[in-house]
Amino acid sequence: SANAQESFAQLQASTAELDSLVRFHSLLRNELGRYQLPAASLSTLQTTLGPGDCLLSFVVVDASVIGIALTQDSAEVWRVDQWTSVSRRLSALLGAIGLSKPSGHSPSAALASTAPWRSMAAELRDLLLPPAVQQTTMQAERLVIVPTAQLWYLPFELLPADKPTGEPWIARHRISYLPTLGAIASANSPRTAIQQTVGLVGNFFAANKDANEQQAQLLAASFAPSATISLSQKISVPHGSWLALATDRLWIAFMKPKAVADWNTPLIPLGESKALTLAGLLAGPPLAPEYLVLPGWRTLAESVNNLGNGDELFLPACVMLTSGARSVLISRWAAGGTSSQRLLERCMLEYEVDSASEAQRRAVVALWDEDFLTSDEPVLMPAGNEATTLTNGRHPLLWSGYMTLGDTVD
Repeated sequence: SANAQESFAQLQASTAELDSLVRFHSLLRNELGRYQLPAASLSTLQTTLGPGDCLLSFVVVDASVIGIALTQDSAEVWRVDQWTSVSRRLSALLGAIGLSKPSGHSPSAALASTAPWRSMAAELRDLLLPPAVQQTTMQAERLVIVPTAQLWYLPFELLPADKPTGEPWIARHRISYLPTLGAIASANSPRTAIQQTVGLVGNFFAANKDANEQQAQLLAASFAPSATISLSQKISVPHGSWLALATDRLWIAFMKPKAVADWNTPLIPLGESKALTLAGLLAGPPLAPEYLVLPGWRTLAESVNNLGNGDELFLPACVMLTSGARSVLISRWAAGGTSSQRLLERCMLEYEVDSASEAQRRAVVALWDEDFLTSDEPVLMPAGNEATTLTNGRHPLLWSGYMTLGDTVD
């Protein structure tokens, strides 16, 4: 019948499409084996660390936190029997830097040398790290951090190096994160040259569509070859997974809803039939972009007093590093605005010549010397009469939410 002929033709077309896809994968890969993050061996971890590395790892056991600090020459293990206090102080710190905005909130108030968040960060550091470990971190060049549970929400970047009014950790340290101790190889993966960059742009840099696209184009123009795709336009990409296959650097600048601990969380939202989820990235052979940039990722850190268990960051970290990404710049909260455009531009330019964690560090420090119009920074809104004033780039909401997963070495 005619219907049968039509169905058979559709089946033939689908078969040909599948055959082409299999051939495409076989050309890109010598093998289709799966990569798994290996189990950690404390006896060999030290031999994988560089001369300036300090690895900090935490695990929650009952109501306590077990900490491990490793360098090439030393090992410290300690216990903090105050997990409830750690959680409470973390919530207070996130609120103090401005993630919760009580009536009369002033974005510029958080910058004073005596701002409450500075002393709160010092207290949290002292609670988590014994004096000997603090001294070890001060001598390190790179800090490799393996958080646990709610510590995924802690911006280690803003912890003070010494006294409460001292410079934050990121001023003097490269900082990278791993989901497990066994993923240490991801922190020492070789840096490769970027051949192709693709950006997906949503309403992230500015509420005004024209201003948003202009900011995105400025970002894309900073490095070549590159291409940008606006999520407000009709998308011609056949499937989100195609972007993961076709480029070695992918940046996705759109304001996501608060991420949930779900394998169906969309990584590339090109519509329901074209989206690429975390589970989808993990399902195929490991072929993620070398470098992923997700500045609009949102977590329960924004809930301040209702923190989750950190899975919104732990699960993506496992998936992306397992799927082949060498490093990922991801956010605990979405800052957006002009400050994000400037930070991302510098970060990706720096990555051309240095490691991912050093690129982030330099981009953050450069941001501190700039001023931004408060009304152009979504993370600082709503604002009152101060909307037309300038906010300094040192404001912690503009930079401390970013974190580098994995890393690269020269």
